[in-house]
Amino acid sequence: MENTLQIEEHLAKKRRKIIMRKRRKRNRIVFRLMSLFFFFIAVLAAVYFSLGFFLKVERVIIENESRYTNKQIIEASKVKINENIFGVSVVNLKRNIEKKLLFVENVIVKKKFPVSILIIVHKSKPAYAVKTGEKYVILSEGLKILDAGALTIDESLDIIDGVKLEDPISGEKVDSGEEVDKLIKLTELRAGIKKSKLRSEFKNIKKYDLSDPQNVKFFYRCKKPKNQITVKFGNFDQMPHKIKFLEKMIDKNNIDEEVPGEIDLTDLISTKRAIWKPLIENIENKGNEKISN
Repeated sequence: MENTLQIEEHLAKKRRKIIMRKRRKRNRIVFRLMSLFFFFIAVLAAVYFSLGFFLKVERVIIENESRYTNKQIIEASKVKINENIFGVSVVNLKRNIEKKLLFVENVIVKKKFPVSILIIVHKSKPAYAVKTGEKYVILSEGLKILDAGALTIDESLDIIDGVKLEDPISGEKVDSGEEVDKLIKLTELRAGIKKSKLRSEFKNIKKYDLSDPQNVKFFYRCKKPKNQITVKFGNFDQMPHKIKFLEKMIDKNNIDEEVPGEIDLTDLISTKRAIWKPLIENIENKGNEKISN
């Protein structure tokens, strides 16, 4: 019995020694890994600060197609010569330029190591006039507010009804809320029309009504200047299909551009039919016409 207890005690001591040996070995490995990690961090920090000491902004390269001078762009960006290039925020430089200079858009800022900053500036063109009471908010194609309260507008601008912009600020972008969703969809619609065979008609489209996103309308001039064709586009669903269908209607002369009228695409998706309705009564052979795929 005594021998058995001695054997068990010996085995227990042996097991404890093995466990302690494994624990010490594991601790040594963890210690070495932690030491290597902190050494690596220290090396990175040393490299960063040493490079930062030598790599400073010495040159600003401007690629400019806007109305502003390179000097104005640099001043608006607030970039600092001799600043640590690693400390330069390209996001802040971009934001500074777009906010300070109204007629620029899609600004690109890049670090060109070792000592240069590249700024690419695209010009911002007025595209839309959003009617707000007696005034207009002028927007670029990128939805930047170029004028928050214009009394008159250029004839080249597309007029937008049915969009409410609360407290518009010149230089800011319309980038939130339900109203901007309408405007984004509108830009997609215009881009789709430009790419289609309707691009020749695009310049004649001068007004969009977005009051009801489920019943969007736009209007373009007929061959006779005083006449107008209304396109009832419905909602923005399946936009490419609707544009293609509209393109076919006009290509196949299913409408008479000599008279004012209405093209109804509202039920196109469900019925695969559109309706052309001239708005002048008693025109010979110009009753309601339908076309289907």
